[in-house]
Amino acid sequence: MKLRQLQKTAAIAINMACLLGIYMALQPTPALANTVYLVRHAEKHTEGKDPALTACGQARTDALATRLAGVSASSKA
Repeated sequence: MKLRQLQKTAAIAINMACLLGIYMALQPTPALANTVYLVRHAEKHTEGKDPALTACGQARTDALATRLAGVSASSKA
């Protein structure tokens, strides 16, 4: 019984973290002369050589694409 409750609590915490990530990705930022966007990979399944994104990872990817839709980017390596 305690394990089941712990699993439910962990699932709620993971979902809350996912929602917070999406919320933060959609927040407007002030325009700056030089802006650096640091993006971490989205959540993915752990099985396989090239695992697919989880539902949370796909939602974060979609939110990030929406947030950065109008941003022009350049790379200086």
